[in-house]
Amino acid sequence: MRMLRNKAAHLGQPVFRQVGLHDESLKYYVFAPRQWPYLYEKYMSSRRAEIKPDRGFLPKLFRETLMHQDMPTYAKGLKTKIHDVVRVSISILAEAYDAFKEFSPNVAALAELQGNSERYEFEYFRSSANNSSEQPASSEPAPTPRP
Repeated sequence: MRMLRNKAAHLGQPVFRQVGLHDESLKYYVFAPRQWPYLYEKYMSSRRAEIKPDRGFLPKLFRETLMHQDMPTYAKGLKTKIHDVVRVSISILAEAYDAFKEFSPNVAALAELQGNSERYEFEYFRSSANNSSEQPASSEPAPTPRP
C-alpha cells in the first residue's frame, strides 16, 4: 500500500481514480471513491457462460464505494465546512485573547519558540507564477523549458 501511495505521488492524477456518470440529459457528474486505492479491476474477469449478468451490480457497487455527491457539490460543502471550522476557531481564539490579555507573557516560552523558529526562502510556485500576470521578483533564473 505504501509503495502504491508513493507511486501515486510520482505518477500524479491518473492514479487517483474518479467515476463519471451521466443523467438522462447526458450531463456528466464526477464522483470520487470513498476508499483508496480504488481498484475496480478486482471486479473484472473473463465472461463465463454459466454466470448471468447482474444488472444491479454496478449501481450497488457505486452506492457502496463512491461518495454520494459529485465533485463540485462536495467542494462547495467542504468549503462551507472549512469556513465554519475557521469561524468558530477564530471566535474561540478571540475570546481567549480577551480573557488572557491582562496576563504577563511567559518570557521563557517565548524565547524557546523564537529559538525553534525557522524561516524558509519559499515565495511562490513557479508554475503558478508563470500563469499569473503578476510575477514576484526573483533572484533565481527562470527554469529552462524542457521539450
